[in-house]
Amino acid sequence: MFSQPRNSPELNMLDLGFWNSIKAAVRRRTHEIQSLPNPTHGLIQQKMWEIVKQVVEEYDPAKLFSIAVQKQVLMEECIRLNGGPIVKEPHIGIRQFWGL
Repeated sequence: MFSQPRNSPELNMLDLGFWNSIKAAVRRRTHEIQSLPNPTHGLIQQKMWEIVKQVVEEYDPAKLFSIAVQKQVLMEECIRLNGGPIVKEPHIGIRQFWGL
C-alpha cells in the first residue's frame, strides 16, 4: 500500500490546473514583451507583472470551477485506491457536462 503525500499535486488545486493555465496565458502574450522598444530589465519586469495581473483578473471563473470539480474526482479516486498513486487521472468531461 502506498500513501499519497499530504501535499500531492493531484490534490492541490493550484498545481492541478491554475498555475499551468496562468503560465500558458502569460506565454501567449510574450510578444508584448518582445516588442518593447529599448527593453531594460526593469521595463521587462514591469511589463511581465502587468501581463500576469491582467491574466489573473481576466481568468474565467468557470475554469476554476472545473478545476475544483476535477479535484473532487481525484480525491475520490485516491480514496478508492486507499491512498495509492493515481496512475491514470480520471476525467469526467466536466466542461461538457456543465456546458463550459
